Amino acid sequence: MRTTVLPCLAAGLLAWTFTPAVLAGQPSDAPEFTETAPAAWINSPPLRLAGLRCKVVLIDVWTFEYWNCYRSFPWLKSVETRFGPDGLVVVGVHSPEFDRERDPAAVAAKVREFALAHPVMIDKDMRYWKALGNRFWPPST
Repeated sequence: MRTTVLPCLAAGLLAWTFTPAVLAGQPSDAPEFTETAPAAWINSPPLRLAGLRCKVVLIDVWTFEYWNCYRSFPWLKSVETRFGPDGLVVVGVHSPEFDRERDPAAVAAKVREFALAHPVMIDKDMRYWKALGNRFWPPST
């Protein structure tokens, strides 16, 4: 199975989670989720990409203190509602920008506050962030 990370430039989508190959216009394999402990997942047991075979998977990398991230949630929820019945799976990856965002209880509280129902992996040590080839959050505009 080939899992591909493709750019999606819809309004509000965090489009900066792409690997250098994707930014150059070449699809690349998505890295496997790095967290396997149940405590690192909210709203789901730990997921593996192999378990999502034949699904379209949107990976939303976010951090709870960055307004560009949480302002995209209404759009993201509308996409889930519209395309979820057709097989779209949204997986959130919370990658902290600041040390205070590394607390799993704080992340869980924000998932509840933002009413996110999709699985969220807590990327506390930024391993998934690094596997994606990310280097920085985009500037606010």
